[in-house]
Amino acid sequence: MDQNTTNINELPIEQNPPENREMPLDIPRSIDRTIHQEEPEKKVHFNENTYVKHIPKTSLYEISETNKIIVLATIFFLLFSDNKVRNYIMTILVGIFGDIMKLPSGGVSKIGLVAYSFVYGCSLVILIQVIDILINKYL
Repeated sequence: MDQNTTNINELPIEQNPPENREMPLDIPRSIDRTIHQEEPEKKVHFNENTYVKHIPKTSLYEISETNKIIVLATIFFLLFSDNKVRNYIMTILVGIFGDIMKLPSGGVSKIGLVAYSFVYGCSLVILIQVIDILINKYL
């Protein structure tokens, strides 16, 4: 053990503690101000001039007219290029306009091709209009 240390039992203990432990009533004013001085209220300010970009919810689901036409034209092109769909539409056109739509060998004539393209374009325009009406009505 270290010789420069003091044991706790060797420390002097005051047998008679002072009886008046309250603070005196006659505190000088300079000290009184420092004790009772109120802290100023802290105020929180938000910087309202900062710009936070918010994406409107309606723009998240909007498709531009160009993109809508491209997607629908692609789907319709794949649908109308199918042999069963082409034969079905050509059968209807031959029933309406007669044998002008077909060649004697059984193929599609140039007038038949123009009529088929016209049916394709009209069905595409009608579908776009129906989708626009549905979107404007329900959204």
